[in-house]
Amino acid sequence: MNAKTFWDKIKLAISEQGKTFVWLCDQAGVSVQIMKNRIYKERIPDVEDTLKLLSVLGTTVEAFFYGDNQDNKGFNNTFASKAAEDGLFEGKNYGDSMIPTLYDGDTVFYDDYGYQEDGLYVIQLEGKSLVRRIQNDLGGVKILSDNPSYETLSVKKGAPELKIIGKIHHAIHHVYF
Repeated sequence: MNAKTFWDKIKLAISEQGKTFVWLCDQAGVSVQIMKNRIYKERIPDVEDTLKLLSVLGTTVEAFFYGDNQDNKGFNNTFASKAAEDGLFEGKNYGDSMIPTLYDGDTVFYDDYGYQEDGLYVIQLEGKSLVRRIQNDLGGVKILSDNPSYETLSVKKGAPELKIIGKIHHAIHHVYF
């Protein structure tokens, strides 16, 4: 789970209880300013502070990070519902081409608006669905893998072998113990 997703879920849990961020920090005994800095810098709190926050919210690490529905093998239903309300679609990243950003089996949430600006996208290249970084280039786009052992591809705009499905807005990293 990335930091933005973590804090979005914290904010959602606070609002569902009708409380405030300051209340949560006070109850957990953590500094409001330090937590705001972590939100701003997109960092997840350390384990001790995370456990305190989740305890005050009345949830466990397992339920917060993986959801209560065991049929979904760790997929968080609250976040999925919110993503669906926002018009996002769920998909999986496969392979090692996007390491260290995404790992094999990570869940991604993406729109279906096509190319908008440089960023991570779900694409179809020669009929294969892929997750790749897209960068605008004169007369076309560059298709990049975050893993440096993969080569960058250049494709001309309008090329029939490339279809840009939509931009990725969130990702959930799956942690296996």
